[in-house]
Amino acid sequence: MEKASRADLEAWVAQWRAVGPELALLRRQQLAIFDLHETIDGFNDAFAAAVSQCPPGLDSGLVEQQRVFSRWNP
Repeated sequence: MEKASRADLEAWVAQWRAVGPELALLRRQQLAIFDLHETIDGFNDAFAAAVSQCPPGLDSGLVEQQRVFSRWNP
């Protein structure tokens, strides 16, 4: 990978300076139409589907984790 020249870096910075306000406007527009409740409902549905396919075990696994850790530390 070749090292960027100073002119390349300056052009890159100028490009981001020019695009920055447009990206900020786009972000504000996206946040204005963002529906938090709809997003949370979607995550809840995805979580419920995952749990239905792979139900949680009866324990948290912490006992097994501690047993593994104890083997590492004599």
